[in-house]
Parts: sequence; structure tokens; C-alpha cells
Amino acid sequence: MRIISYLFVAAILFLSGCSAQLKSNIQPGIDLTSINSFYVVHFNDERHGIDKMISDELNNMGFRATYGEEENIPKDVDAIVTYVDNWQWDLTNYMIKLSITMRDSDDSMIGIGESFRTSLVRKSPPEMVKEVLYDMFNYSPPGVTE
Repeated sequence: MRIISYLFVAAILFLSGCSAQLKSNIQPGIDLTSINSFYVVHFNDERHGIDKMISDELNNMGFRATYGEEENIPKDVDAIVTYVDNWQWDLTNYMIKLSITMRDSDDSMIGIGESFRTSLVRKSPPEMVKEVLYDMFNYSPPGVTE
């Protein structure tokens, strides 16, 4: 019985290290595909280029997106994108959580998306950017059916 207890505890500990969560919440009545232009605001001292990755992925999805510092937000942009990236050390440095927030030019909330991935189910930063944006836009890449 003692061996079964140890195996049960080991399984719980192993599975708790294999956690991944993906969620998004878009305000009712908002169609993200109707937004023409996005500006991704660089987050503080972030040095991984997440702002560029978000902008590039939005462009890959067929939207017009640019990125830069908050004081350089264009006057004619439709949506302002901010993000927070959290990093963890587990033999290597990896992004454990990415939150992306979109607001309109009047600073009203459009939506938020988030990916949380522990060490054993980690993805690269570009993959996490893509999964959050695809979830927010309810978007499937060409050739993928659900």
C-alpha cells in the first residue's frame, strides 16, 4: 500500500508540472476582424522582442500592425495592443505566461488573451504569441480544420 501511495504522490507532482492553459475573452459585440490597424506597445524593459513578434503575427494574419514605444502611438490606429510576458528559470529561461490586451483608441477594452505553460509543456515565444492571437481571433491557419 505504501508503494501505491508513493506512486500516487509522484504522479500528482509530475502532472502538476505539465500544466497549460489558453484563454481569451473578447467584449460582446466586437468583431476583431473588423479592426484595420494595430499598434503594439513595447513593454517596459522587455528584451525578447515580443512586441515585434505580436506585430509580425498580426501582419501574417492579414492585418496591418506596427510596434514601438507608448509615446509613438499613431493617431489613426484602431487598436492598441499591450502585453505582459512572464519568464521562469528551469535549466533554461522560458516564457511561462503571456497576456495580450487590446483596447480601442478611446482606451475601451476590446479583449484579452492569455497563455500559461509550465516547463514540461513550454512553447517558444513565437508559438505562444501565435496561440494567444489565434485564440483571441478564433482563427485557424489555412489547411487546419476542427
